[in-house]
Amino acid sequence: MPTAISHAQHPAMRWRPAPARARALSAGVLALCTAAVALAQPAAPAPAPAPTDDSFATQVLHAVNLHRQRHQLPALQPAPWLATLAAEHSAHMAQLGRLSHTGFQTRFLRARRQTCVENLAAGFRQADRLVQGWQASPSHHQNLLDPRVQDVGVASINGHVTWLACSAD
Repeated sequence: MPTAISHAQHPAMRWRPAPARARALSAGVLALCTAAVALAQPAAPAPAPAPTDDSFATQVLHAVNLHRQRHQLPALQPAPWLATLAAEHSAHMAQLGRLSHTGFQTRFLRARRQTCVENLAAGFRQADRLVQGWQASPSHHQNLLDPRVQDVGVASINGHVTWLACSAD
């Protein structure tokens, strides 16, 4: 059975400074060995890229509209001014590093609509999984299927998603 020996216990294992030329040669050999090992090892596969913020927001809207259509509800129409409100809020949440409905009343007043509902999410890389998460929550699912809303703004900023749907004028 092997035993562990510290450098201080065995005279042959004590450290002694090597001459300068030997140190330079050792450093060169070590650098070449390290480079050879790095070249011999296969590169680890890169993780799947996260969707861009705009494409992810589009995917979320599409997934929500498919869900609404399965429930005989019309598809929501993208509204640029609601997307602006959603983007502002997603940026705020990204800065905070957490989800928050803070400021919903202000977003509602700025939308100038009779009815607005909002769902939030963070950390999702697949839109269908995000929408499934909302479907699993009774209050979020109710928002997705609210028959009073027709217009929507969706934004994703650094993985923080705001879905803001409102009634028409």
